[in-house]
Amino acid sequence: MPSPIEETATWHHVAQRLALSGIREWRRAFADLQAAVDVEHATRLLDVYTDRVGAYGPFALYRRCRNASAVLPPEDGWPDPKPESAYARDHVAAERILATVHRDAANRESLGYDKPSPKAIAAVAADRMAAVGLGCDLLPERYRKLLERNSRTDKERQMCS
Repeated sequence: MPSPIEETATWHHVAQRLALSGIREWRRAFADLQAAVDVEHATRLLDVYTDRVGAYGPFALYRRCRNASAVLPPEDGWPDPKPESAYARDHVAAERILATVHRDAANRESLGYDKPSPKAIAAVAADRMAAVGLGCDLLPERYRKLLERNSRTDKERQMCS
């Protein structure tokens, strides 16, 4: 029995989503996607567009499809999101939280405490983001990788809280 992702990851489904996206030249964008990436990559690219509701207009999706590449992850290569979008507001909030964690860590270090590891900084930032309802997906990739590879400990959190 195919998984739900296999059922929706067809070129026909990708074409339908592009046709309904508001792109006037969706056939051209579709042809470029087919020539550059596999159907799973194309589906993930469209998922990024729909997950970031309001962050980009149809033209941004069109340009991203035209510039698709198997070596460029679907999450990358997008223009800056529209400033009034909820996605942009979440990104700004996440950047501020991370900057605050870095500042707090530097302040603690200046008081003689040990310098926290990047993993500790990632753990505290993730905790603070979760406290305000933001997901860890808004952390920079290097921090997300640290969180995926290693479990967070209370001792590490205390080093920069």
